[in-house]
Amino acid sequence: MEKRILIVARDPDTRECLARNFVDRGFQATIASDGIGGLFQLGLAKPDLVVLDLNSRETLRRMRALSNVPIIVLIDDEPGAGVESLNQGADYFVVKPPSLPELEAKVRALFRRDPLVAIPASPLD
Repeated sequence: MEKRILIVARDPDTRECLARNFVDRGFQATIASDGIGGLFQLGLAKPDLVVLDLNSRETLRRMRALSNVPIIVLIDDEPGAGVESLNQGADYFVVKPPSLPELEAKVRALFRRDPLVAIPASPLD
């Protein structure tokens, strides 16, 4: 069973790049362009993980209130931004622009917490 990843990002290039990267590595990807769409897709697509690239603490708080799904937040390289995202409910953060290998490693690390679901093998293995 493929893991489902929800990507919420305003920038269309970021959304498409991340979605393509995850699909190429054996995941299913659903995208949303804003917090409202992300919250809608959280309920509709039932993702196994969310990658959130929005500067919206409210969206992160609402997602956390609705679900225990792991959330990785893409943050600007500013002092305290990572700590703030963790305090708001994120499980991990990655500084923008994201290193795709680092992001994939963090996704796989979060999925290893659920031993009942297979993780797609990385083509880099």
